[in-house]
Amino acid sequence: MSFLGLIVQFMLLFIFYVILTQINQNIVDLFIFFFKVLCYITFKVTTEERGCIIMANNRLSDLIHILVYIELHDNQKLTSELIASSLNTNPSLTRRMMGQLRKANLLETTQGAACPKLTKDPNKITIFDVYMATCPDSPLLKVDQNTSKECQVGHIVPTILNKYYLEIQSTAEAKMRKITIADIADDVRMDIAHHQKNSATFAKI
Repeated sequence: MSFLGLIVQFMLLFIFYVILTQINQNIVDLFIFFFKVLCYITFKVTTEERGCIIMANNRLSDLIHILVYIELHDNQKLTSELIASSLNTNPSLTRRMMGQLRKANLLETTQGAACPKLTKDPNKITIFDVYMATCPDSPLLKVDQNTSKECQVGHIVPTILNKYYLEIQSTAEAKMRKITIADIADDVRMDIAHHQKNSATFAKI
């Protein structure tokens, strides 16, 4: 729902409230209760929608991060706490993300043993594979469909944008299929080596 739509809705509810004040106090109290519920739901939904977008964007990055970190520490003891420290997040969230990778058959873990392993050669795991592990339920770019249907521009723009957004989605997915975990891991190794050569204080991976 748009911000303008919420304002209009609240104005109508306020007018209704004024009318009710002339009727019965019990009805007024009931109205206030439902008004508060409406405010809570509206705020919660809009906040969660923004949160889902941010989470979806970050989740792909974090899942790639986990796979690259494990690849760079192959055959080493890796606890969820250690991996979480690299992500700068908490171990519980890290374990949930590792569970996503495990469900997508990209990561193998053994209960009671801190030795996660990639299920495939890193050259065989693409960014698209990881992207699909996030279980995307919406495209990378989302068109706002809540535009004015009475305005010619407002009526047409979502349809036109959807066409271009689908092209962007297709191009992005094609590119993701060409980039592997090995590619990213190699770039990370090179960058770390460069920094370690030029800075004695650069942190170990």
